Amino acid sequence: MSKKMKSCSLTEAERERLLEEELERNPEKCYQLLLNSKHLPFSIQGADFKKIDESEIKLQDFVRLVEKKFDVIWYIGLDCIGNEFFERFMFHHGGLMEISMHGKIKCFFAENKCEKMEKALLYAVQKMSGEHAAKIVKKEIKTGQKLISLKKSLLKEGK
Repeated sequence: MSKKMKSCSLTEAERERLLEEELERNPEKCYQLLLNSKHLPFSIQGADFKKIDESEIKLQDFVRLVEKKFDVIWYIGLDCIGNEFFERFMFHHGGLMEISMHGKIKCFFAENKCEKMEKALLYAVQKMSGEHAAKIVKKEIKTGQKLISLKKSLLKEGK
């Protein structure tokens, strides 16, 4: 990510503290929003470095637009999940978001904020890619409650 995005990144201690607070709020529920779409403005196919740089700039703009309609977003770092790299974010009022440059977005909340997040994502897509892309993305969004608790999921991930 560029210097602008990294300037908002959290220290490891801050990240751990926020994660602990998130778990204490409601450890037994986890709502999720999943999106896999090539219609996201930052989505790339291939590994051309110029495209990756352009995509990172678009991702930053996308996150800022989501932030306008949803909540303050903190960048917490890059993570490898499976064979893919995800930029990870934490919301000020609770929740996590993972974004892949291949057009995948995963959001997790202790409280049901999926509808508000969906509206924020569609707002960002519409602003950056137009109404047609937003209509396609709307059909690709999946929401629901996870069967495993957020606490158990995070504890397993940390091992």
